[in-house]
Amino acid sequence: MYSCIATGLLQLIAVRYSSRVPGFFFRYLRTPSKTVVSEATVMAYLHTSIFRLFARNPQCSIT
Repeated sequence: MYSCIATGLLQLIAVRYSSRVPGFFFRYLRTPSKTVVSEATVMAYLHTSIFRLFARNPQCSIT
């Protein structure tokens, strides 16, 4: 169940915040899109920068 929720969150972030994910985190897509990044791209971006994002927003309840 947790993996389904995590995949859904990745998809939501990919659709809503594609403009904020840098282009150098490109991951292969079967059908490339210039406007929406893939889930793998979002996951790679969050993997490298999640703690920096938390430190930048200390008022966030998750941190």
